[in-house]
Amino acid sequence: GDRLLTASTSLVDLGAWTPGFARRGTPAGLRLRIPAKSVLVIQMHLHPGEVDAIEDGVVGLYFSKAGPRRLVRALSVPPALGIASGLNLPAGDRVFRFSDTFTLPIDVDAIGARGDAHLLGRELTMTALPPARPPQGLLRISEWDPAWPGSYFFTVPLHLPKGTILRSEIVYDNSASNPRQMFTPPRRVFWGRLPSGETGAITLLIAGPSQADAAPLDAAVTTHLRDQLLGRRDPCRP
Repeated sequence: GDRLLTASTSLVDLGAWTPGFARRGTPAGLRLRIPAKSVLVIQMHLHPGEVDAIEDGVVGLYFSKAGPRRLVRALSVPPALGIASGLNLPAGDRVFRFSDTFTLPIDVDAIGARGDAHLLGRELTMTALPPARPPQGLLRISEWDPAWPGSYFFTVPLHLPKGTILRSEIVYDNSASNPRQMFTPPRRVFWGRLPSGETGAITLLIAGPSQADAAPLDAAVTTHLRDQLLGRRDPCRP
């Protein structure tokens, strides 16, 4: 548990890319910060084919000459792609709803969002519930395709005040009618990095908070992940 918490809070997410996506930088005035001596880890999702092939892709990092006015930060709900959320998809369930919430301990400026699921994901939605204000939709993907992940940036940054509840909901289809179903007949599926398992999270991209505000945000994220880990250890929970 401690190793998971340390790894989750020290990771800097640089984003995702799929063949066919155009190169895209961060919005004006925003940058990603990579601390000195960081280890860069690239995770690749490759699919089996009928003929042998060689992967010879190149990863490019573009460094800004000017210092950033603000940094981009990723805030995932649930944290760590749902590794501690107890994701458990019953066999044959065509509409399985999985949700999680996180309360912002500080004001943030949201600049975009992205979703993450594997083959059984179908719908992804993130909604902001600000105090004393109507709900605000942040992301809605009605037909998820794992071959086309990506980040979506808002035309205008959205200010979300302290106390706003971020609610993520992901609908999975673990039935035989799902064309991406890997098992015949369908079987119960748990969280897993490989395509035979599932992940689930929606990430809100925010303009990085000040150093003073970053501490309570880091503490809230760590507490949220720790609470999920402790919940999974409860023998009374499924």
